[in-house]
Amino acid sequence: MNALWSLHVSQSLDTDHLLSLLLDQDPFVRAWSVQLLCEEPNPLEKTVQALQNITPEEASPVVRLYLASALQRMRPEDRWYMLESLLTRKEDTSDHNIPLMLWYALEPLVENNPDKVLQLVGKSAFADINQFVSRRLVDGGKFDILVDGLRPDQKNMEDLLAGILAALEGRTDIRQPGGWAEKSAALMPINDKISQLLNEISQQLGNQDAIREMLTTLKTNAAPEEKNTAIQQLSARKVPDLVPLIPALLENEETRTVAIRATAQYDDYNLGQLLIKKYGMFPPATQTEIINAMSSRPTYGGILARSIAEGKIPKRDIPAYVARQLRRVVGSGFVEIWGPIDEPDPDIQQTYEHYKAIVGRGTIDLKSGEKIFQTTCGPCHRMYDKGGDIGPELTGSNRTNLDYLLSNILEPNAEIQDDYRMIIVSMRDGRTFMGNSVGEDERQITLKIVGQEEVTLNKAEIQSTEVTPVSLMPAGLLSNLSEEEIADLLGYLMEPQI
Repeated sequence: MNALWSLHVSQSLDTDHLLSLLLDQDPFVRAWSVQLLCEEPNPLEKTVQALQNITPEEASPVVRLYLASALQRMRPEDRWYMLESLLTRKEDTSDHNIPLMLWYALEPLVENNPDKVLQLVGKSAFADINQFVSRRLVDGGKFDILVDGLRPDQKNMEDLLAGILAALEGRTDIRQPGGWAEKSAALMPINDKISQLLNEISQQLGNQDAIREMLTTLKTNAAPEEKNTAIQQLSARKVPDLVPLIPALLENEETRTVAIRATAQYDDYNLGQLLIKKYGMFPPATQTEIINAMSSRPTYGGILARSIAEGKIPKRDIPAYVARQLRRVVGSGFVEIWGPIDEPDPDIQQTYEHYKAIVGRGTIDLKSGEKIFQTTCGPCHRMYDKGGDIGPELTGSNRTNLDYLLSNILEPNAEIQDDYRMIIVSMRDGRTFMGNSVGEDERQITLKIVGQEEVTLNKAEIQSTEVTPVSLMPAGLLSNLSEEEIADLLGYLMEPQI
């Protein structure tokens, strides 16, 4: 290998010599010959031919990885033969790198060659790549062509349908392709798994028969998982007929959480009033779900704000991050109920000294501190494998230093990494989301939201997006806690080993 590299850097290797080394007994020599032959884009025709010749019989996974990587250097029309050969190698499906290298080479070919790619999928041993193909076709506006190309004898049909289903997740802007009902009916008899995938795709597409079936499911003794899936899909499309079913779904513990989340999709005053009425009947985790749902839009936010003002909902039940959102959706009137939000502390040094003095008093109850951590910090921060992952991991931070700890709690906006800047997304239907962006493409944005699951939003439904100069972590995090609770929380955070 040293000789090979030395000859290369001294420009003493010509193409013919490298081509001869493709047949060397040492797989590392063969692999590096592939790399050196394809250092420049669009390799010579004789190089492409030689690589095509060795690919089908290549025994070394190392060399196959280099061949898969070299494909990205080749002209699109020169990739097909090698792709077909490498995609049939079942032994490489669990390799850490080869599947992605093959996908990177194939992806640019998908949109303009759907028929040829579907033929390739029929021979592929890589389930993930097969799914990526159908996802790419759906995302690229080729859904109709993909559906038209599906045949009952199509190999790896389950992979393609699973990819379609994944592409439709969170999307309400994709219309049912022409001929979908007929195509679906033709494919249903293949097997039960394909039938299930076809039904789920129809549900995601808002097929009227599928909608009626889901509504019927909610009125029967179907399994909770089936009901929850129906609630999610019906609410995502804001099907009006779901609204009168939500009160009954709230009575069932197994569908309650999903039903509360579904409420946020609708701007229904009576549903908001119902959630407030039932608030005290539910455990803390469910109450948090209600608070999150009620802070999502002005109608519900107004109901929640009045309930706080009237004492129906204890102020201490409202996390600081929810208060910040309520100020946004309700308006400045919420500040009159809650008090200042995110206002700079004019006596910050005095505040520091006050909290330092609190920590120095009496004994610390670590169990109490852990419980307070779970509700105050845990939705965002992980410590000792407990908590969320929106904010930085705290286990190995400099948290035993009280000054460091207080500076991050009292002045969270002093130093903010870009990844932790709060993004505010206002939807055309009146909902507001605050979170951190964890993914974005030309059609969707995905946010991590405190206390909730990730949410994927269609850009066509977004009214405005604002990247703020502040952290998702609000100031005033300790304002709703008693001095004893503050001491327990800070003591727990400072404990070097729990």
